[in-house]
Amino acid sequence: MVRSFAEGIISGIMIGGVYSLVALGIVVVFKSTKVITFTQGGILLMGAIIGWAFIGPAGLPVGLGVILTLAACALLGMCLDRFTLRPIIGQPILASIMVTIALAWLFDSVGTLIIGGGERPYPPLLPQGTYRWGWVNISQSLFLQFIIAIIMFIAFTLFYKYSRLGLAMRGTAEDHEVVQSLGIKVTNIFNYSWIIAALSGGLSGILLASTLGATVGLSGIGLKALIVVLLGGMESIPGVILMGPMIGVLENLSIQFLDPLVGGGLGEVVPYGVMLIVLLVKPYGLFGLKRIERI
Repeated sequence: MVRSFAEGIISGIMIGGVYSLVALGIVVVFKSTKVITFTQGGILLMGAIIGWAFIGPAGLPVGLGVILTLAACALLGMCLDRFTLRPIIGQPILASIMVTIALAWLFDSVGTLIIGGGERPYPPLLPQGTYRWGWVNISQSLFLQFIIAIIMFIAFTLFYKYSRLGLAMRGTAEDHEVVQSLGIKVTNIFNYSWIIAALSGGLSGILLASTLGATVGLSGIGLKALIVVLLGGMESIPGVILMGPMIGVLENLSIQFLDPLVGGGLGEVVPYGVMLIVLLVKPYGLFGLKRIERI
């Protein structure tokens, strides 16, 4: 019992690290554009399918396939901003949100058209063995996915804090008019934000599909990432880093210990229940900032 509990917590933390990586894209887009995107799950699905096409049927080496997949995802993010969201700048924010919902449905439909309703197995990208730490067994693939997610977060943090583009994105997140007065083109920052979101979604899609296979159901991870964002705070990157593992642990322990008691399905419900309770108490999320506007 204790061993199963410990393994469930550790595995949940590692799965949650990937959830945080997916959620990073949602936060970056919101900080720059103030648009809550529902497209991240669809981008994740496209990353998984493109990676499968390059590494599987096309037979490309794994490294080259991953690089080309990320390049394709970056191009996808650029096109999403340029051709679907930029034309409606200045319209009510609800219009932009509805466009992201429509895009999410479009990507689900395209995914179904390409791979059908089944699962397309991935070539082994990560080791499929098990690490044994004392009396606890941990999947090698989960552990390496978690390490990759940590590396990506460190790289993004350094980029966001110290690079010229990162500083411009931070300024845009605070005030569009101020950065425009400094000669920074806000629409370019929007474009870069969508590229970063697409890269985080595409990489997450490759990582998850390497263990789960390429399946249309992967797009549902986008909703779990949205839970992470709402719990952590829409503008809080540290919030999503912390909340991803928490949601992963809750989900994993619910599946492991509660699902057998009710016949299954509770693992999918618990994260949403926790989100509802937290938002009733902290509407801006656990780490979100309440903006006060004075007249």
